[in-house]
Amino acid sequence: MIPRNRFDSDEEWYFSWYLDDLKEAGFISDYQYPGKTFALSEKVRKKYDEVLKTKIKRVDRELLRSHTYTCDFLIWWESRAYKTLFTTLKIVDSRYKYIPFTANIEVPRHYEVNPSPVRMSYIDVKPEVARRFTGKLASFHTFPIDQKWVMKKYNIYVQKIAVPKVFKQTFTPSRYLRTDGDRQDRVMDYEPKELHRYLIEQKNKKDAIQGEGDQTKIF
Repeated sequence: MIPRNRFDSDEEWYFSWYLDDLKEAGFISDYQYPGKTFALSEKVRKKYDEVLKTKIKRVDRELLRSHTYTCDFLIWWESRAYKTLFTTLKIVDSRYKYIPFTANIEVPRHYEVNPSPVRMSYIDVKPEVARRFTGKLASFHTFPIDQKWVMKKYNIYVQKIAVPKVFKQTFTPSRYLRTDGDRQDRVMDYEPKELHRYLIEQKNKKDAIQGEGDQTKIF
């Protein structure tokens, strides 16, 4: 497990435990923190004449700084997680709305013949409620703009994940059952669900849809 001091927030630390459980179970091949940095705009400069006593000096001033956005996590999914833990933007069947993650499809840029597509999720982790006096409060307002900007410029969907809300809706990572110091059981306001139980529920939902007739393919 990655130590707490490597993360910018408790929520990101907790989410890494979630991904650790998925990796150990073989549903993701790997994950990365921090995620990818996207260059969204270049800085804007303006030249103007500054009039001095004896001469005119040409000055180059920066009007706008460059702007970048870095997602919190990258997740590389295994095929077995398809329609259980993730779908893609190509799936428009509303019956799959129970699946928590959306992956982007990327084809590796190398010289293999018919390279297999890579299914990746770009994740931005947020607390359930914005807290004052933290950087996450500001990002609550800036993220929707950055999210749209990344989609427009790179055609990549960055998914917002609220922690611990995602634990309540899916499964609770085993490490989260203990306090941060790992000295006692954590007090929670909901009944935690283990990964194994959650996967059984997801499989039952998936099987029911396939029984009705599922014509979609993995991309």
